[in-house]
Amino acid sequence: MVFSPTHVRPEARFDIQTNEEQSELTASHAHEDLEIIYFHAGIGIHQIGTHTFPLQPGSLYFIAPQTLHWLQAHQDSQFFTITFDLKFLPPTPSLEANVDPYHFPLLAPFVLQKQLQFHLKPELALQIQHLCLTMHQEKHNHCPCTQDIQRALLTILIGHAFRSHAQSIQALMPKEAPCLRKKELLSRTLQLIDEGFHQKLSLEQVASKLYLSPCHLAHVLKRETGKTFVELLTEKRLEKTVQLLLLTELSIGEIASQVGFEDASYFTKRFRQKVGLSPKAYRTHHTDNILSQIGKR
Repeated sequence: MVFSPTHVRPEARFDIQTNEEQSELTASHAHEDLEIIYFHAGIGIHQIGTHTFPLQPGSLYFIAPQTLHWLQAHQDSQFFTITFDLKFLPPTPSLEANVDPYHFPLLAPFVLQKQLQFHLKPELALQIQHLCLTMHQEKHNHCPCTQDIQRALLTILIGHAFRSHAQSIQALMPKEAPCLRKKELLSRTLQLIDEGFHQKLSLEQVASKLYLSPCHLAHVLKRETGKTFVELLTEKRLEKTVQLLLLTELSIGEIASQVGFEDASYFTKRFRQKVGLSPKAYRTHHTDNILSQIGKR
């Protein structure tokens, strides 16, 4: 029998890169696959949706598919980025089978990333770094069982992250998982919000494109996400707002216009309600924080 590194599950996608091998990551972007970032040297910030996390050595970041994120790290920082599709994980849940990620432990960190900071104790951080180094070496080996070894190492990595935060994860998991039967409808709705958040967008407009009544769509969104259409739209707009505040010099009024708010005062009010600071104060606070951290280097 002839062995080859693609003999086992060639359809599963997996890649691991060091920060030196990657292009600029400061632009907001999203992936169709699952992504893990292990940060092992340096400082910076990592924006996942509307949540800002400090980049610090010994930290893991789990990014679910189609989640907007970006990071800004000091030039001396070092990290690994791992991307893979759902088929790569053992056992492989079928997306068509309405598998509930809340009851699939290897997916729990991705579901709860915005509510948890996966910072590791020094001893465990060294183990995770070694796992990443070994996976990266396997990437260039082109030997039999490469994919199997990478899958095993990835499983151990996620398992360690779960175990080290098991108590917090279990406390955050809902007693009843959300129903996934309306997954396609929800995905399409979120896509339409992504495409139209920068302009006037109403529940009625989105419902019309989906050939649904506004009442029915509102009911589905509330049941599946716990949020209203306006809340989902506002959340998307604020995600973009945070990116523009920290990565551009646009005025508050210009940012408000670019993210779909006609009234800058109302925009400021909604941002303060969600984040706890005005847009101007948020920009000043995080810019000063980054500069102070870099100044300590």
